[in-house]
Amino acid sequence: MNGLLFLSAATAAWLFWPVSAHAERLQPTHNLEAFREWMKMHKQPAAAAPSTALTAPAAASATVLPATTGSVAPDVQTLGGDLFRDKNLSLNRNQACATCHSFMPPKDPVTGRVLPASGFVDPENVETGSAVSRGSVPGKFGVLNAPAVAYAAFSPQFHWNGQTARYIGGQFWNGRAANLDEQAAQPFLNPFEMAMPSKWAVVTRLKENARYRRSFEALFDIDLNQIAAYERAPASAKPPPGVIAAYDAMTRAIATFEKIRSFNRFTSKRVLRKGKCEVLISLAISRVCKNAASKQRRVLPR
Repeated sequence: MNGLLFLSAATAAWLFWPVSAHAERLQPTHNLEAFREWMKMHKQPAAAAPSTALTAPAAASATVLPATTGSVAPDVQTLGGDLFRDKNLSLNRNQACATCHSFMPPKDPVTGRVLPASGFVDPENVETGSAVSRGSVPGKFGVLNAPAVAYAAFSPQFHWNGQTARYIGGQFWNGRAANLDEQAAQPFLNPFEMAMPSKWAVVTRLKENARYRRSFEALFDIDLNQIAAYERAPASAKPPPGVIAAYDAMTRAIATFEKIRSFNRFTSKRVLRKGKCEVLISLAISRVCKNAASKQRRVLPR
């Protein structure tokens, strides 16, 4: 993975969590030599999977795009943010990506006190102790707890690691999406989540929004006006030209938005000071705070 953390358990619980059941996890250790051995082992390239096993591309590096101006990327990020928050892209226009991956912290329903939780999760799960999230259709719920979006960009492409003899990376708890683009595409069509009947139906909803029509043409050269509308299009219906391209562009925009710094606060060039622990987050983990009181980093021997 691009960034690894060496920090207290309390800080790690807030900053870093697995994005899939098969994701590699940094095991806390206070033994420097053991940690270096762990690093050495996990930096080696993955071996090929056995011929009988499912294979996937090698791990891909995540690119965290800063919120800057003057290039195409911020425009795609802005579009992705709008799509991420848009409840109109669910069957009953009552659920967005942000519903289950909220920007707002959960609060105690009685006292109103902010509750400690991983970032960008379903507040209702934390506030009520529920295990799964409500879907767009009343009475339907997701089958797995909604994972946090934070640092999902750093999960490697789903692949087989021959050295550890297991599948690693991917998105969702069970790794059913290989990368962020695939992850962003699935909730819209999941009958237990946003419950849209087809990609054609989703693109029809996109056509309703004038800003989306302008953005898709400017950023992706896709004219949504040329795509016939069919809001209740079943999955069995053959979509007209442009639907698949528009849907894929939508998921790419959302995936780009999920790489912004708000979701990936700390990278290899940023230092976190949390309580009594100061850490340098780096792939090499070349420096570790030895004296937080003096706020000085001691360079460890390589």
